Amino acid sequence: MAEHLQGIYQQTGEVPDGLNGPEIPMMASHVWQWFSDLHHSRSGPITYMEIDSYSRLSGIEIRQWELSAIKKLDILYFKSLDNG
Repeated sequence: MAEHLQGIYQQTGEVPDGLNGPEIPMMASHVWQWFSDLHHSRSGPITYMEIDSYSRLSGIEIRQWELSAIKKLDILYFKSLDNG
């Protein structure tokens, strides 16, 4: 469902209601970017090894709360597939 809505957005430039969500706090926007980067190279659930590799290759140090947030976003992604 989310992918279908994303397709509508890409084709029309208008955000469907199903994609509207809360604004990401500026303090956490970098975590969303990291998750997005990892998401686009996924072959399944995002693993700790993939996050570690991403961190090392990007030269960033991921703090515990950021790691937890990435894993929670990954869980939510798969839940959204089940509900679609």
